[in-house]
Amino acid sequence: MVDICGVCRCYHTNLARTFSMGEPHPKVAETVRRSSGLFARLPEILRPGIPVSDLTDFARDYYREHGLWENRGWVGGYELGIAMPPDWDGAFVYDTDMDNGDATLDPGMVINLKSDVYLPQKAGSSLTINTLAFGQASVDVLIHFPNELTIIA
Repeated sequence: MVDICGVCRCYHTNLARTFSMGEPHPKVAETVRRSSGLFARLPEILRPGIPVSDLTDFARDYYREHGLWENRGWVGGYELGIAMPPDWDGAFVYDTDMDNGDATLDPGMVINLKSDVYLPQKAGSSLTINTLAFGQASVDVLIHFPNELTIIA
């Protein structure tokens, strides 16, 4: 897996994807497909002002529905700040295993979301991270790289 960071619209961004050197075991490929599939479903619920608990409940339900919950790594994220060195993340952290209280994802916030799962066949882990920017009327994904497993021949 590759986890890299950059800057988009003056905000720090975080991207991670899973790669396979050669054709992966079918169970590994299927697990990565299910894990990264969380992001395709996010438009169903994402909106400015959404309670963090709605996002984490959705991710938790998705993981359970797709048989990933018992093999999860960290499913959550944190606030990303304006791209001013040396720091790049805010104090706000959230995930599916913590009480996120009444926190909301409001316009002007930029966060990352990590979908992390341990792979079968002792193949390691799969990590998909995207950066989300909450505007006044929409939520933009600041990452424009396919979520799916990339196979390198």
